[in-house]
Amino acid sequence: MRAPVQENLTSGRTLILQSFDGWPGRLELQICDHKTWDVNDQCPRYDLERTAGTRKWFGHQPLAERSGVGRLGRIDLWASSSKAFVFLDGQPYGCVNLTAAPAAGSVTVTFGDVLYHSGIDEYVTTEGSKNGTEMSFHFRHQLTETHRQFDNLQFSSNQAEPRWDAVRFPCASTPSLDLAQ
Repeated sequence: MRAPVQENLTSGRTLILQSFDGWPGRLELQICDHKTWDVNDQCPRYDLERTAGTRKWFGHQPLAERSGVGRLGRIDLWASSSKAFVFLDGQPYGCVNLTAAPAAGSVTVTFGDVLYHSGIDEYVTTEGSKNGTEMSFHFRHQLTETHRQFDNLQFSSNQAEPRWDAVRFPCASTPSLDLAQ
């Protein structure tokens, strides 16, 4: 894909793996099929938290137990033109049967950080009580900026499909725009 990648998402299919939400948080795999991605215009996402159509939650730890400010975490994504597997700190997290995956061939891999909701609105409405909250560090230092460090980034191709326990972690097959169900 031509750079800048964000400006050219509509010319192809894009897999986006992102952490999302406050505690307990979740990892999401989104598919942008000739569609751009933006903070309030995200792509359809697969539920990596529970079995489709049920309230049965998968047996992995909540994302918040493995990530956070000042905490190192390892996220691995194995993707082919038909499946994707997500691992968190070497443990299975979720699997997806891709219905609109990128075609086999050359790919562009990028890493980034997006400041989604900065907290500035909450600060303005609660500035009298900002001290002593669980977000006090963020109130003092990160209301309008974000800082995320990436290291040990790696991309490999032609790797064998990882071993996967489809009973414990069945693969999601249907993307959704709403996971609040």
